[in-house]
Amino acid sequence: MTVISHQDYLNWEKASWSKWLPLNELNLKTIPEYPGVYRIGLIDHKFPRLLGTTNIIYIGCTEKRGLKKRINGLLRGRHIAYKRIKTIKDNLKKEIEFQFKVTMEAEYGEREAIEEYYLAHLELPPCNHAKPK
Repeated sequence: MTVISHQDYLNWEKASWSKWLPLNELNLKTIPEYPGVYRIGLIDHKFPRLLGTTNIIYIGCTEKRGLKKRINGLLRGRHIAYKRIKTIKDNLKKEIEFQFKVTMEAEYGEREAIEEYYLAHLELPPCNHAKPK
């Protein structure tokens, strides 16, 4: 399990994204139980957007449940965007990967990550339906 010090948790605004990890049982054990933001992508596959290309298909956050439980929900089919993500995965015959960032302000972090994506590609990730409020 990834151990994050209390001091690092308090310095959430300086947090950086984890490396990309394949979505599987082994990597699930490395995810902290803190709130945060996560990105879901396709392994070794970039697809065109209105501007540029990307592997990212979904950006989300969790405050109460923690990153480990939220990403576990995706692995187990209990995630809000599971059907959309699975459809893309199955149609393209690609595996899923994820990365995360611990933050005490997960909703703010999600808005920031989606805005960054939107500015880079002029549209939302394909499995996100709307910008967070």
